[in-house]
Order: sequence, then C-alpha cells, then structure tokens
Amino acid sequence: LEEEFAVAQAARGSAALEAVEHGDVDLVLLDVGLPDLHGLEVCRRIRARGDPVFLPILLFTALCAQEDRNEGLRAGADDFLCKPVDPQELLLRVRTFMRLRLHERSAREQLEVLREVEG
Repeated sequence: LEEEFAVAQAARGSAALEAVEHGDVDLVLLDVGLPDLHGLEVCRRIRARGDPVFLPILLFTALCAQEDRNEGLRAGADDFLCKPVDPQELLLRVRTFMRLRLHERSAREQLEVLREVEG
C-alpha cells in the first residue's frame, strides 16, 4: 500500500480513534483483534461521530463465519476481509474505496458551488 498511498499505523484501538479524530484519514483498515479496544467497538465509535463525510472502514479478522461478517457490517464497516488477507485483493479493494472517497468529495464540492450560486 505504501507504494500508492500515505499509510499511518496505530497498534491500539485508542490510537486509531485518535488518528481518525485528529488526522486527515481517507480510509480505515481495521483489525478486529486489537489489544485495548475490540475492533468492532472502534468501528462503532468512528461511526458514532456522525461525520457526514464518507470514511470507508475495512475490517479484517480470522473470524470469518457469516455471523462474524454480519456483526462487522452492523458495526458500520463497509467491507470485511478474512485473514490471511491476499495482498492483491487488499490493494484492489483499497483502490476501489479511495475512488469512491474521491467521487464523494467531488460531489460535496459541486454541491457547495450550487449552494453558493443559489444563495
């Protein structure tokens, strides 16, 4: 991922929450098994912020039963990958979500221009 994107890492769930709160984060890759906060709780807290900007969250875990996947999606994840994660699949999914993020940003900017013209 580092070849195409600026990557920041957080070893703990609390550090990940702080990075999202204070950083310019475009995508969250979140391991469910974090040492201090469960990854699903981190996901829920990110979503609870109520940020209107689209912030994709991709969960990955060794727990890959359908109910585990459903629980991750209910927590607010946009996608779910099972370990071991195929590096090529991860890169392709990250590219897809980054494209969606850019489209969302562009739509917001166009909406702002329209509001200024109308207002």
